[in-house]
Amino acid sequence: MKSANFMAFSAIISLGALSGCSSLERTLVFPVQQEELEIQPYDTSTHKNSIHIFTPIDISEKIAARQQKKKITHIDIAIDETTAYSKQIRNTPENIYREEILRRLIYSIPGNGPSVTIWSIGSSHKNYRLQHPNQLDIGQQHIATNIFHQGIDKIAEELTARKKPAALVVIKEFSSITESDENAIDRLRQRMKSSKGLSIGMGESHWLGSDQGICIYSVGPTNNFSSSKIERADECGFSITADHLAQGRNANHMIEEMIYSAPIDTDMDGIPDYKDQCNKTPARSIVNHEGCSLIQK
Repeated sequence: MKSANFMAFSAIISLGALSGCSSLERTLVFPVQQEELEIQPYDTSTHKNSIHIFTPIDISEKIAARQQKKKITHIDIAIDETTAYSKQIRNTPENIYREEILRRLIYSIPGNGPSVTIWSIGSSHKNYRLQHPNQLDIGQQHIATNIFHQGIDKIAEELTARKKPAALVVIKEFSSITESDENAIDRLRQRMKSSKGLSIGMGESHWLGSDQGICIYSVGPTNNFSSSKIERADECGFSITADHLAQGRNANHMIEEMIYSAPIDTDMDGIPDYKDQCNKTPARSIVNHEGCSLIQK
């Protein structure tokens, strides 16, 4: 009996001790929510509707500091006008967005850059009213045909006649590029690699080329991803979407890639001259980020 009473007494003491400890803890009081939370959808109207403000970035000082040389004197841009696209980009008609991309690309060329010819391929002539802020020479040519690869063949005649290195930008929906279009571009590549050759065709036994080389770039006005239809792994040039090219940084990258050679590296140690603090490093030397070997240091 005494043992039972003792256990009961011990339990009462323990509970009292615990209640005393709990009374020392801070009590958190949360306000009562009178209304239920409601999650609103994210507003994407600005992103969809806007063709964002574009300010060209002048890369002249960068090019001069890096001692990069111009590798071409002319840029040709072939625009597909053979197909009318009903698709809109950011709630903007595709033809207006395409013209804006063209403007941004050209306006990113420095004032001392190469001249430009815009080739409009289609039955109706489109006049692109573009005035470069630095008075860059911009010409326009119309090829009246609804067969795009015939337009490319016409451009090939002009490019090979110049006898100079070339850069061609093709602005065309990637999905509309046919096998005939790809073949015409491959013929252009071949003609720009060799001064003369033979061709397979009715009433044509030879052709004259340039042997100066060409880099071909493709821009998809309504595409979300780049394409390998025109791009070749063993050739210079690349494909890009218009939405990606619309950003100033990417437009500058494309212009720099098209027009200028890599920075000069006199001693060929992998560090360009504008960074190289030891520009006469012996061949096959292991160098640091300043272009100096341990012996030179």
